[in-house]
Amino acid sequence: MKQRVISAVVALAFLGVVLFWVDTVFLNIVIALLGAIAVYEVLRAAKCTEPKAMMILCVAAALAIPFLGYDTNFIMLPVAAFVFALGMMLILLVKFETLRVEKVGFAAFITIMIPVTLSIFVHFRNKYQGDGTEIFYILLIFVGAFITDTGAYLGGRAFGKRKLAPKISPNKTVEGAISGAILCIIVLPLYCWIYSFISANAGIQVMVNYVGMICIAPVLAVMAMAGDLSASIIKRQCGVKDFGSIMPGHGGVMDRFDSVLFVAPTLLIYAHYLPLISV
Repeated sequence: MKQRVISAVVALAFLGVVLFWVDTVFLNIVIALLGAIAVYEVLRAAKCTEPKAMMILCVAAALAIPFLGYDTNFIMLPVAAFVFALGMMLILLVKFETLRVEKVGFAAFITIMIPVTLSIFVHFRNKYQGDGTEIFYILLIFVGAFITDTGAYLGGRAFGKRKLAPKISPNKTVEGAISGAILCIIVLPLYCWIYSFISANAGIQVMVNYVGMICIAPVLAVMAMAGDLSASIIKRQCGVKDFGSIMPGHGGVMDRFDSVLFVAPTLLIYAHYLPLISV
């Protein structure tokens, strides 16, 4: 527990630094590094680090995706996707005697899913930096994901009796899942009020769609748990407890961000049609 707390404090301090420089390329760099590390962690767990050319290509693609600028120059994304697909196919052609197409497909899937999803942070920055609400959405992703995780962990320890998915993650319980969802529904509107209060003191009046927030809160909670379970399936089939150890007490980057992977795109779609905040 002590390691978890220390790692969490360090992570929060680093998040503060990122938010301070959120309107600069620093955010792209951080997302690129996180995505590359997470991709490498999963490929290593799945024993997809050979041939090395495939691993290098996947990590390089993960590093490049947050810089593609699909908001302003859409052509960069399909061109990059074509180059990546062509590279993976060439590697398969050269190594066809020892490299299975299933391994190539899994590596490609992970390389696209993780960096593209994490790049949603960059998308929120690019879309909302004009009105200054980008920090609201970026923090909302973390709050929705991590509060659900925390509620599920604490609720499971206190009340857990019925297993949620015993063959996938034996420690997760139905009571923990319900606790995580309830805490998310409570905390998200509170987060909105705190954000609007701080903004008002800074001389910025913001309008929060509390009804919309209450509606999306349980959906984000479910998505956070779905992301966690999805990562657990991969770990279970790969026979590993954690994807890495870069964050003592929490595991690797993928272990910490697995619940974010479904929360971020869900919020992106929802906010596109029903904005949650306005200035």
